[in-house]
Amino acid sequence: MKLFDVHSHWGTRRGYVLRTEEQLAQQRRTWNSDPKYATEEEMAAYLRSQGVRTILDFGFTKSLPIAEARAYHDYAIDVQATYPDVIFGNWLPGGLALGSGIFGYTDALQLRSGGQSVHALLLLLAIVLGLLAIWSLYRGRRMRAATSVAVAAGALIWFLTTDTVPDEFVGFAPHLTTLLVLALAAQRLRPPAADGKPYRRGEAG
Repeated sequence: MKLFDVHSHWGTRRGYVLRTEEQLAQQRRTWNSDPKYATEEEMAAYLRSQGVRTILDFGFTKSLPIAEARAYHDYAIDVQATYPDVIFGNWLPGGLALGSGIFGYTDALQLRSGGQSVHALLLLLAIVLGLLAIWSLYRGRRMRAATSVAVAAGALIWFLTTDTVPDEFVGFAPHLTTLLVLALAAQRLRPPAADGKPYRRGEAG
């Protein structure tokens, strides 16, 4: 993997972010282009050829009725399970839920006192990185421990010397938080035992 994309859009017809004729007409007026849809297999092959793993966005579903949104959710889980090497989810639906949950939680903080809410996360970040440093030392990984201590100290100093964070940082907080979690989680990722083996529906073992 060369690149981790924490926010990308689907290239398939079903997942494409612009849905209505009005939205597609706006695309033609703004970018002078029409969508070129790919199959799920073609989309995964393109990501794989570019050395990319990604979180694919279904943000447009937030305005849909629950029943319709659930169908997209199930579709996303199925596609992730089929192409786990390029679509983030830690090869399990729980990983996908964790990634989207972290992003959604930090994004929602913008609605609750913005800068002050995100400022409180600095203390949590310092504590988590401090614990990670202790664990890394225990495992003999001194470089990771030193990096964790340095970042934890920076976060703690920032927390103690300020009362809020800039608005620009608030808007970027979801992306930054997700990147930090993925950087840590990526150290523990292991591919499925059957990765690369032919699969036929109905076969087991």
